[in-house]
Amino acid sequence: MKTCRQCGHKKAPEEFSIRNDRMTLRSYCNACCRVKQKKYYARTRKSHLKRVKKYLKDNPHIRSEKRAKHRANKRKQTLPLTDAQRKQMREIYKRARQLTEETGIPHDVDHIVPLRGKNVSGLHVPWNLQAIPKHLNVKKSNSFTS
Repeated sequence: MKTCRQCGHKKAPEEFSIRNDRMTLRSYCNACCRVKQKKYYARTRKSHLKRVKKYLKDNPHIRSEKRAKHRANKRKQTLPLTDAQRKQMREIYKRARQLTEETGIPHDVDHIVPLRGKNVSGLHVPWNLQAIPKHLNVKKSNSFTS
């Protein structure tokens, strides 16, 4: 039996988590830890959301990348990617954003083989992405010409 430092109740060792740094049991029981985590989250939630919002505003290509990945995941049109491949994808989204800023012409990231084509469906992978002007992407729609 071990006594929780927070609530003072004696509890079985299974009701305490293991500290990874020392490989010993924590001094607070799991129930008290959950209460403590909820209080911390409630205290820091607003500032965390503010930081995330600012980060996504400063890095809009990351938001676009995450949305596209989410859509592809829902359709099960992704593959397990290496870190280098994920970095390639991020660079393509970043490049589209840079082209928009440099030229003043809106650019999108286009799937060469569309995710929802009529005859063929592609994957959300770096070798299937390209940065092109938005008007060409809209014109292309879900078509694919080999």
